[in-house]
Amino acid sequence: MNEVRAGASRRRRARQGRGPGKLAERFFRVAGRLHGALDAALGEVGLSVPTLLALKHLIEAEKALPLGQLAARTECGKSHMTQLVDRLETEGLVARIADPDDRRSVLAALTDEGRRRYVSGIQVVGRVEEEFFGRLGRRDRAGFHACLDRLLEG
Repeated sequence: MNEVRAGASRRRRARQGRGPGKLAERFFRVAGRLHGALDAALGEVGLSVPTLLALKHLIEAEKALPLGQLAARTECGKSHMTQLVDRLETEGLVARIADPDDRRSVLAALTDEGRRRYVSGIQVVGRVEEEFFGRLGRRDRAGFHACLDRLLEG
């Protein structure tokens, strides 16, 4: 009898969007929608989510970074970062400079235009976040932040 109830309970949770795999699926759907909204809006200022993140990490570092270090900070592959820096350099947002400590290494250095574009991008992100998360009240947003912080700790 308990097995029958447990089975019915599992089926009910699955129909309600709860059950194995459902949380991850819903999380990825929300993340995908947010990423799409951000990319579309950032495109208006000539950026994308990956380019904004690369600029962010260069600003936070307050110095030029080796491409491998920039890749690690943005959590992307080294070959992808090389392509991304190629685009950023073409747009005048970063400059490649020789590493004074290692002649084999190249550093990505933020340009003034890169800093200006980053500021514009952050303003866009603020607007998109407000639109996207506007359905959540202050308490829900605070709880969501706390949940994300806990998940990112591990």
